[in-house]
Amino acid sequence: MNKSQKFFFGIKNKKNEIILIIIFALLLAFLFYFTDGRSIKTADSIPFGFGQIIKSLQEEKQYIAKDILYPGGVYHDSYAHRMPLIPIWFSLFGDNLILASFMRGILFGLISIPALKMLKALIGNRLLSISLLSIISSPLVIRRLVDITSEESWLTIFLPCSFIGLCFLVKKSFSLKNEISFCLYYINILLSFSFLTKPSILYLAISTCFFCLIISIKNNFFSYKNTFIIISPLLTALILWNIHVFSNTGQLTTGTSWSGWALLKGNNSKFAEYFPKKGLDLLDYEGYIKVSSPELNNEWTIDEDLKNQAIFWIKTNPIQFLKNTLSRIYIIFFDPRILPIMPWHNNIKTLINISSLTLFFIKFLGWFLFISSFKITKKFFNNFKLLKKFSNQNYKNLFFYYLFFYFLPFIFAKYDVRHFAPIIPIIFLLAVIRYKENVDDNVISNKQIK
Repeated sequence: MNKSQKFFFGIKNKKNEIILIIIFALLLAFLFYFTDGRSIKTADSIPFGFGQIIKSLQEEKQYIAKDILYPGGVYHDSYAHRMPLIPIWFSLFGDNLILASFMRGILFGLISIPALKMLKALIGNRLLSISLLSIISSPLVIRRLVDITSEESWLTIFLPCSFIGLCFLVKKSFSLKNEISFCLYYINILLSFSFLTKPSILYLAISTCFFCLIISIKNNFFSYKNTFIIISPLLTALILWNIHVFSNTGQLTTGTSWSGWALLKGNNSKFAEYFPKKGLDLLDYEGYIKVSSPELNNEWTIDEDLKNQAIFWIKTNPIQFLKNTLSRIYIIFFDPRILPIMPWHNNIKTLINISSLTLFFIKFLGWFLFISSFKITKKFFNNFKLLKKFSNQNYKNLFFYYLFFYFLPFIFAKYDVRHFAPIIPIIFLLAVIRYKENVDDNVISNKQIK
């Protein structure tokens, strides 16, 4: 093990770390068993199109979703229905979903080790424990981590860990060039995994590649080797996914064959009526989102048709499109409520209300961290002893990048509150990192005065 590896993986008390990872994995498996595990019994019954792919992988060793029901009653086989990470993972464990959930928790723990090492270097042991407890106690975060049916379950680990890596990189907390290279690779492999989980992460992944290149140039550790390290994980993910898609369908893509569906769900004549009061998913069930003709014969012609419907509606209803977009921006960034409350949520309204309180706090904290980053507002916040501890300009650009490029696809298409979950740990972590830096700055200032 070289010095760089020792920094990121050299845990002083490995036994305690292993125990914590196992406890975390057991918690996820236990909570799954008593929540979604009651209704999802087999891998091929995992909803939202994952089950069909898992069944095909297990029985035929082929990545295909057979007889997928498209909006409007059209059935067709699909090779690009879902990104591959989730279905491939659950296909490895047969129908033992408890074991799959437990092993997923182990994977999450192992993936987080380098990020936790970097976070410890940034904020210290005591604040590290406080931050992790605060994050894991968020109802939205724990719900997503337990949920095996959504991409956010994985992104809630991948994205915050990559954010920590970037903070560490910006802070230049390195003593060796090998550490820089490892950190760059770690950040970008997490984002490539994120893309293989959810295609909309491509925007964030590409922007982060450029961000890493800029940091490399500014800090004089730019090299062809580091450039290759930065772009290779995402490039590899794109190539492997397109080899699968092109060999089966003759198409090249940056995502799935359902982007048109997501765009149409966010841009149609019923949007204002259904969002956020009822929920856009009901548009499918009630027959308002559908293909133009049942004769469309493959996933790409169907996707193109749905996309064209959305674009046509936008062109013919520009004012309503603007209103709908502003409505999404408000719901994403400002509205403190858990919206929408779907018909099947009626029996957990109390839990949703509690979650709304935590969401209100998180959104308020996020806006405070962003607004207090500017010099003109920082002077105002410095008048308050508590607020002063969290207000500075550090990581402002990085925070803006993550929020802008992560939420960009949701601003123009379908949005659900679960999409906010991966950003919750990032907001917590930025607050704690800034607090630590302000405390350290005050200590240094006091010593200089003495």
